[in-house]
Amino acid sequence: MSKKTKVIVWACILTFFLPLTIFAGGQKEAKEGKKVTMEWWGEFTGFEAIGTELAVEQYNKTHPNVNVKYIGQPDLDKKVIASVMAGNPPAIVSVGNNQNFPQLVYGGTYMAIDKYLKERKFDFDIYWEPWTTKAMSVDGKIYGLPCTDWVEIMIYNKTKFKEAGLSAESPPRTIEKFNEAQRKLTKRDANGDIIQTGLSFRTTFPGWFVAYYSYMFGATPDTLYDAKNKKFLKPKALYDAWEWLQSMANEYGPKDLQKFIGGFGDWGTEAEPFLSGKMAMSWNGPWIADHISKFAPDMDWGVASAPTVNGLVDKGPFGWIGIDTFSIPKGAKNTEEAIDFMIWFSGKEGQMYMNTGEQGSGRCPTVKDFGGQEFYDKSVTNPKIKDFISILGSPAVLPIPYGTPAEQAYNTEFSAILAPVLTLQIDAREAVDKAIARAQAVLDKQ
Repeated sequence: MSKKTKVIVWACILTFFLPLTIFAGGQKEAKEGKKVTMEWWGEFTGFEAIGTELAVEQYNKTHPNVNVKYIGQPDLDKKVIASVMAGNPPAIVSVGNNQNFPQLVYGGTYMAIDKYLKERKFDFDIYWEPWTTKAMSVDGKIYGLPCTDWVEIMIYNKTKFKEAGLSAESPPRTIEKFNEAQRKLTKRDANGDIIQTGLSFRTTFPGWFVAYYSYMFGATPDTLYDAKNKKFLKPKALYDAWEWLQSMANEYGPKDLQKFIGGFGDWGTEAEPFLSGKMAMSWNGPWIADHISKFAPDMDWGVASAPTVNGLVDKGPFGWIGIDTFSIPKGAKNTEEAIDFMIWFSGKEGQMYMNTGEQGSGRCPTVKDFGGQEFYDKSVTNPKIKDFISILGSPAVLPIPYGTPAEQAYNTEFSAILAPVLTLQIDAREAVDKAIARAQAVLDKQ
């Protein structure tokens, strides 16, 4: 049984065995006026969690009847499912762009929060993305609020650009210019082994959004998938993207590239290829500032639009955007207090405390009224945050589809063809056709 299937099976079991007494007990405790203690389980751990913890500390100071405890958790889905089945879930859970989200909702892991938002006259229009409501919804009901926003764009090492004779202030905006930069930034040693590239495409990172490289060539969510008829589509941009990926292997040699990539270190360490200087560029989000500060503090780095085909450049800077979300597990205690905290944290005040100051997270805020220049001035942990936010608000950015069954099937099958395409085991166009056929078969069964 696959990891994803196990998650779905356990989630479905919850609908039959979920204890029904926990919720009432939690609300009674709050009504009696006792100080409410709530656990928030999230994906931020280590130094990435410091800003989150500072915001929680501020909330606790200003809300004396509530005590929120943030706990960073790896393998979050599994632990939340287990806690719900045990009848002792945390009050709040926050996850990244979680592909299991709809299955967990269907299985009874998370509860709908529409009525609580309606009681508070809550308006989703405060947030940046017009698609936020859709991302938080399953079958027309709301199951979460944004925790933090992100935009995946091009991060580059200015020093390496200068050494290669490239402009450090005008990074490539088009695919053609990007290809030229790749050539100039690729270095080999005396034995002919690659020792540096511009950007190396690999399955380990950021493999989770490989299916959407086609956005760079003009594809959009609507041209890739017909939601009304539940059919995956095959726009020219999709084939162009995968032929472009395979062209990298053809130009630089699949064995040479794989040997080079084999020496990469893990994310979250100083040996990660962009941080160690093996790559001059990276697809990354605002969190990269924390990692550069910790592992490569002397790097002179820049933030730029991801490259696109010529016809898209005039629309504005391009990037992939998404959100990390708050949800409330079924059976959680103190739902009213949890909702109030989620609204506070995802609003201007919470985002300010999380993302600014000397130890703030330095991430993109969820709200349009984020504080403007004051926010920029206080975001000392991320000196480039203004650039990230500028691209986040660009009309050219496109969202990564959030957790739908179609997205799951699509991501799974396209992630599976990346290695064969980059090692020239299969023609790019043939690989696309196979990925679409397999994804469609999975969706049809569902």
